Amino acid sequence: MKNYLDLKSTPLKFHRIYAAVVLPLDMFLNIYSLITIIASITKNGAVTWDWISLVTTIVYIVLIMASFRGLLVFKKMGLYALWALLGLQIADNSYTFYLSYRAGETVFMLSSVLSIFILTSIIVYYVLRRKLFTKEGIDVVAYMAKKREENQKAADRFAPIETEMEEEEKEEDVGEYDCPRCGYHITDGKVFCPKCGAQTRIVRR
Repeated sequence: MKNYLDLKSTPLKFHRIYAAVVLPLDMFLNIYSLITIIASITKNGAVTWDWISLVTTIVYIVLIMASFRGLLVFKKMGLYALWALLGLQIADNSYTFYLSYRAGETVFMLSSVLSIFILTSIIVYYVLRRKLFTKEGIDVVAYMAKKREENQKAADRFAPIETEMEEEEKEEDVGEYDCPRCGYHITDGKVFCPKCGAQTRIVRR
C-alpha cells in the first residue's frame, strides 16, 4: 500500500470533502442529539443510559471539533483526535450490532456492519496519509499563496504560446485578392473561389 509523503502529489479530494463537509454535518447531528438528550433528562428524569449517552455525545462533539481544526491544517493533533473519534464510533456500532443480533434485527445488523466498514476505510485512508501531518501543521494562508504563485507561473509559461497562435491567426487574414484561375475578386479571404471553385490559397495548419 502506498504511503503519501507530499501534499502536492497526494490526492486529497476525499480529505477536503470529509474535513470540510462530513465533519461539520456530524457535528450538527451530535449537537442535535445532545439537545434531545438534555430535553429528555429535564422532562423525564435521568437513568443510567441517559447519562452514558450524554457523556458519549459530549466526547464526540469535542473530538469532532479537534479533528475539524486539525485536519484542515494537517496537524497531528487533529489526526489523533480523528482516530479516537472513529474508534469510538466503531465501538458504538459494534455494540449496536450485538444488540441487533440479540434482538434478531437484520436491518440494523447490516447497517452496523456497513458503518463499521466505512469507518475502518477512513482510518486506513488516514493511516496511509499520516506522514502528511506534522506537530506544527501548515500555514494555510502561506500554502494557498504558494499554490497561486505556482499557478501563475504555469500560466506565464503558456502565455508566449497563446500569443504566437494569435499572431498566426492574424497572418491568415489575407484580406482581398483575385482568383488566380478566373480573376474573380475575393473580398472575404475565402480559401476557395465562390465563382469557379478553385483553391485560391494554401491554409497553414
